[in-house]
Amino acid sequence: MVALLFFVMCATVGSIILAAATASSGRLANLRKEDQSYYAITSAADLFAEMMEDKKVVIQMKKTVDASPTVSDKTETEFLDLDSEISKLLLPKVLSDYLLPFNTWSYNAKFPQLRSTPVDPTDIVIKVKDKYSSADYESLTVNGKVSMDKALDLIVEFSIPGSGESLKMKFKSVVQEEEKIKTFDENMQGTDNPVDTRATVSTKTYTISWIDPVTE
Repeated sequence: MVALLFFVMCATVGSIILAAATASSGRLANLRKEDQSYYAITSAADLFAEMMEDKKVVIQMKKTVDASPTVSDKTETEFLDLDSEISKLLLPKVLSDYLLPFNTWSYNAKFPQLRSTPVDPTDIVIKVKDKYSSADYESLTVNGKVSMDKALDLIVEFSIPGSGESLKMKFKSVVQEEEKIKTFDENMQGTDNPVDTRATVSTKTYTISWIDPVTE
């Protein structure tokens, strides 16, 4: 009877230990998964912040006023120092989504000239290394959505589908404005019938950069 009672006690204690170990194993697996997702998102945010350092977008507006009454004033607006395929460049693309089309810009209007209707965020994908894998090619995918507010502050939301983890980062915009005005005279001398060909060219240059990332 004593031996049987001892056996029952040992079996009970063993079952309790086994159940506790199984539950702990499940919690550790979930903890590792949550830690992995958090690490991936914070790494993606840090990588994006590094990519944003010293990044800027330059927009130039040029207004030409001709002395001839038959020539109307004209305004030209464009991005400077960029590839022709602006859709492949993140910051100019996002700016283009929020700004009015350049052909509608008014030279004397207050900058920025924004669209009245909301636009969808721009999707990005960032790959970060899986810290639980020894293989260099193993990586985790972090999705991001890039948008702006009316002050042109940059807002990026990072997430991993199905993980429940997300992170929002906001960059403050800094806009610098410079204006130059020049008057050109092609030829008013040396001819029998001099013609006033003076043209005044006013140029505004806007340089937009994003600084001081804050995690929300």
